Parts: sequence; structure tokens; C-alpha cells
Amino acid sequence: MTFGLVLMAASTILLMIFMSLEFVSILSYLLVGFLKEKSRKPNEAAIKYFLFGVCLGLMLYAMSLLFGFFRIAGIRRCLQKTLGGSFCRWL
Repeated sequence: MTFGLVLMAASTILLMIFMSLEFVSILSYLLVGFLKEKSRKPNEAAIKYFLFGVCLGLMLYAMSLLFGFFRIAGIRRCLQKTLGGSFCRWL
């Protein structure tokens, strides 16, 4: 799971951000499902993580709209296109 978080921090391309978040979420589903309690808490937590995965799908849709609009996959270039070049010099 740490590997996915490190990949997310180092990524500059929209696809890499999505892939690293999916990697972390899949491992989170597995870890939550293995809780050894007799209560319903593990199942509830697994459902919450599943809903988090649905939100990741919506994020992928938004990223595809960004890519379709600008034809650019890099975060820096998308910010330069939307906010102007003067604001993004520090990137």
C-alpha cells in the first residue's frame, strides 16, 4: 500500500495518479475485509471502501473530460492552460 502512495506523490500525469489510487484502494479493500471481529463493522467498512471506489470512477471520468478538452495528460500543462502561464511558474 505504501508503494501506491509513493507513486501518487511522485506522479505528474493524470493516468499515473489514477492508477496509484486504484492500487491503494484495492489493497485497502483486502485489508478491511480481513478484520477478525464478530460484529458487522468489517462488512460496513468494506462497503464504505467500495463506495470510495465508485468515487474514483467519477474522478476517472473527470480526468477523461480534462484530457478530452485540453488533449494534455500532464498536470503542469493542464494548469498552465486553465490558469495562465504567469501563475504556474513555480510548478
